[in-house]
Amino acid sequence: MADTVTKQELIAAKIDVKHTGEAVNTKKIITPRYGAPFKSLPLAIQEVIETGGFEPFATEAQLKASVPVLTKKAAYALDTHKIWLWNNNQWTDTGLSAIDQAKTYADTKKSEAISAAAEDATSKAAAAISAAAEDATSKADAALDQAKLYADSN
Repeated sequence: MADTVTKQELIAAKIDVKHTGEAVNTKKIITPRYGAPFKSLPLAIQEVIETGGFEPFATEAQLKASVPVLTKKAAYALDTHKIWLWNNNQWTDTGLSAIDQAKTYADTKKSEAISAAAEDATSKAAAAISAAAEDATSKADAALDQAKLYADSN
């Protein structure tokens, strides 16, 4: 015995077909008769293209807890300033953040500047000590010569 389709079922099916068409052909949030609202395929594709598969997260913990729908994706943790890559079903840290790299660079340049300044100061101090030693030797020799002249005259 064939089931009879009621007018209400036809009205519901018409709404479902409308939502199916909108889900494939329009850029909007679809609110179906039942279930949670969802993004249409064109809207979801537009969002993926606009973000380039790249998504920012407030914290690294939130990033690590997420599971992307794309097989390859990049994400940025705003708290650690690190970029992560989703590959082989796991997040992979790409290394030092730009801030960490800048700090390392600044620390290296600071150490180099301190070393150069210390070397310059040592060189100048050695030159000053050498000049003072020569001056003291010259004055001591002159005093010795004066002492010999005085001793010879008496």
